[in-house]
Amino acid sequence: MKLSLLDIVQDILSDMDSDEVNSISDTLESAQVANIVKSTYFALMSNRNWPHLKQGISLEASGD
Repeated sequence: MKLSLLDIVQDILSDMDSDEVNSISDTLESAQVANIVKSTYFALMSNRNWPHLKQGISLEASGD
């Protein structure tokens, strides 16, 4: 099951007993939670060598 950023923000806000939102931009708090989720995601992705992020390298001949 894939969750969108909005789904994750709504879950966190619900656990915090905060206001319900329909958009990340509805409240300042929801925007702050979204920024924390995004920065945490990018930190997790950059700290490991994930197999699904590996790309093949194509080499080109340098001359004769």
